[in-house]
Amino acid sequence: MPHLAGGTTTYSGNRADGDSTNIYGNVYGNVHFPEKPREAGEPSPHECLRDLRMTDPREDRARIEGDKDRLLRDCYAWILDDVSFQRWRTQDESRLLWIKGDPGKGKTMMTMGVVAELSQGHKTRLSSRTIVKVFAKLKLGSQSCLVTYFFCQSTRPELNNAVSVLRGLIYLLVAQRQDTMRHVQKRYRTVGKQLFEGPNAIYALRGVLSDMLNDASLPPMYLLVDALDECTSGLSELLQIITDASFGRRSRVKWLVTSRNIPAIERHLQPDSRGVKQQLRDKAEGTFLWVSLVCKELESVPLYRTRAVLQALPPGLDPLYERMMAQIVAQDARTAGYCRDILQSITLAFRPLQLEELPVAAGLPRDQFGNVQAVADLVGRCGSFLTVREGVVSFIHLSAKDFFTLGNGRQVFDSPLGEEQGRITYRLLDAMDSMLRRDMCNLQKPGVRIQEATVRVGGSCLPQMAYACEYWVEHLQEGGHACTDMLADGGRVLRFFQKHLLHWLEAMSLLQKMPEVILALQKLEATLNGAGRTTVLNVVHDALRFAMWSGSGVQEAPLQVYYGALVFAPERSIVRHQFKGEMPEGVQVKRGLDEDWGPLLQTLEGHTMSVSSVAFSAAGDRLASASYDQTVRVWDAKTGQPLHTLKGHTSCVTS
Repeated sequence: MPHLAGGTTTYSGNRADGDSTNIYGNVYGNVHFPEKPREAGEPSPHECLRDLRMTDPREDRARIEGDKDRLLRDCYAWILDDVSFQRWRTQDESRLLWIKGDPGKGKTMMTMGVVAELSQGHKTRLSSRTIVKVFAKLKLGSQSCLVTYFFCQSTRPELNNAVSVLRGLIYLLVAQRQDTMRHVQKRYRTVGKQLFEGPNAIYALRGVLSDMLNDASLPPMYLLVDALDECTSGLSELLQIITDASFGRRSRVKWLVTSRNIPAIERHLQPDSRGVKQQLRDKAEGTFLWVSLVCKELESVPLYRTRAVLQALPPGLDPLYERMMAQIVAQDARTAGYCRDILQSITLAFRPLQLEELPVAAGLPRDQFGNVQAVADLVGRCGSFLTVREGVVSFIHLSAKDFFTLGNGRQVFDSPLGEEQGRITYRLLDAMDSMLRRDMCNLQKPGVRIQEATVRVGGSCLPQMAYACEYWVEHLQEGGHACTDMLADGGRVLRFFQKHLLHWLEAMSLLQKMPEVILALQKLEATLNGAGRTTVLNVVHDALRFAMWSGSGVQEAPLQVYYGALVFAPERSIVRHQFKGEMPEGVQVKRGLDEDWGPLLQTLEGHTMSVSSVAFSAAGDRLASASYDQTVRVWDAKTGQPLHTLKGHTSCVTS
């Protein structure tokens, strides 16, 4: 309790807990609290602010004002009396004001004037009497606010993209209120300067700005962006941020933007929402996918034609798909043909295709589609049937695939699906025949491990061949009678194995798909059994034994398929005889080489001590092994691939 003694106040029995700071007695002048100590290696706010700064909008404003005539209030005073401006300023539900005009109409000067009027403290050159009038007109009173702004300029790289706009807006907020730095540092602490750079920067900055705008401790905020039409990169994403109501759920966050009268900007900032939304509801028949596809199509439509085009669009998915297909066919004959090839291959594929894989699967000319940009452009011309996410092409929805396999979209195929599967099998085999070779990644040394080898895969032709290597057998099976000639003795499959078996095994090892090799060969052997094709069946059976016997070693070091695997294969192995020319020169096995494949199919490696018991699952597709190393391991019984290791026993496991 305090005790009074003359003019002095004393305190007794006071405590300071935790990290709190207590002050007792009279305080004169400023009080400075020490900055909270940072953990070792934690970046300082100064480092964060330095990396955030792309440009200081205050300096840009001064430079622009210096380049133009001195800012005169008469150039912008009219906006203060404008009904739309007053509604934007005073009404909570009015959160966005777009001012558009032709070049030379004074939009930038007006923006600078509005910044001056709204800025904290309203530090303008106006007389005090004028300030009072302005305050009264705008209902500002003496309440403080935060004003942040950005001036886009297409000729300056640091001022012509969405990332720079967001960095500038955030930087100016932090410059006015240092406590907002915590929203930036929350993400900066983890990744550092990379937060503000690269393809994901706009999404990270979006999150930072959202946190700031929704911070209830902050006063009203005004965000002004001038010359949106001069934002040449990321404009669509920036417009989505500006129009997103969740950006500043508080009613006192307001945007003011200026631009030329650009249709792409108008579609975002001034949509004819009421009529369009009603038409979308009426025609969608409760299907969100229909709405999504229609909105995507409307993106390229001039604003004045939106209602007319929407009116012409049919309700329901199938009629919409038929319209999209008609638009594809209406393109020039060559482009329409390539689009049909793509839609065929995506429909028949067993998994979504990478952009690099699509030319091989669809049979596109390699000289015209040797880069992913050209392929992506062609995919974009396939209506809205397809979507590309992180380089992977897939149908926009399962109903689109059903349209091509069960509905009227089957017209994209010229033959029954079985024959089409035969055609894609031929394409995959032809592509592998022309591109597979020994040491595709230029590893050179036979002992190079898979960890090092995979780093070089991206620079080889293997990404283009991945789907063909993994799935050609599945397409062969689906082809049925259409693939009979390929399976004949002396047919396409036999010739492929005689020339490229080891190359295929190397490729699958580099793709880390050796277990899939065993499954593919087992399926191929099952297809050939009883068909009377003795030669090709014997080759496939020997290839299967070779892969099962050497698979674990080849998976660890891909080039060992030409060394240890081939050198130590049994003397009567068909693979050994077929590829004896691939053996390393000067290497011979004097004795101990098996004459033929024995009863041992495969060795399952992993336990570090003796195995005490094994058991198959009821379905026969899993094998469990118990060991004195205190673990139980579960294996794929068909491929020998380890699936699970069960740990926790404190002694040997015997059953």
